[in-house]
Amino acid sequence: MDKLVRKLGEIMNTQGLKTIDYSDGSLTIRIERDTDLPLMPPPPPVPKERKPRVVKVVAKEVTPQPEIAVDVPAPKQKILEIHSPIAGVFQDRLEDDDETLVTMGQTIKKGDVLCFIEVGDDLHEIIAEQGGIVTEVLVKHNKSVALDQIMFKLTA
Repeated sequence: MDKLVRKLGEIMNTQGLKTIDYSDGSLTIRIERDTDLPLMPPPPPVPKERKPRVVKVVAKEVTPQPEIAVDVPAPKQKILEIHSPIAGVFQDRLEDDDETLVTMGQTIKKGDVLCFIEVGDDLHEIIAEQGGIVTEVLVKHNKSVALDQIMFKLTA
């Protein structure tokens, strides 16, 4: 019976009712709320401030392999890959209205914010440890990224 009365009280509160009647055979229950008391909605949830954590990434040098074995002089520029330091959701901007942080052809330098990786409610700011020119952006906004997945390719 206590469970039933509590459940009826919960229904009254969630629906904003002042009176509720329940009948089941020989059992009849009527609950009334004092009409002089105002109905108070639950307090709104407090928004959690999203403050990114800083994660610095080091680009890994890659030696390109020619598709055909020919005597070709080595390229003068280094090719660098920037890998994801953690698994999560790749964000190339904080808000959908913001501009993309890194685009193809853009010159980046040490200390630049490359992207954000969201893990649960935590947002990790990914910082470049080396500079170069972005030749490829390999992950799209709001898509999953795996640990050590290549996110960007640069020439240095």
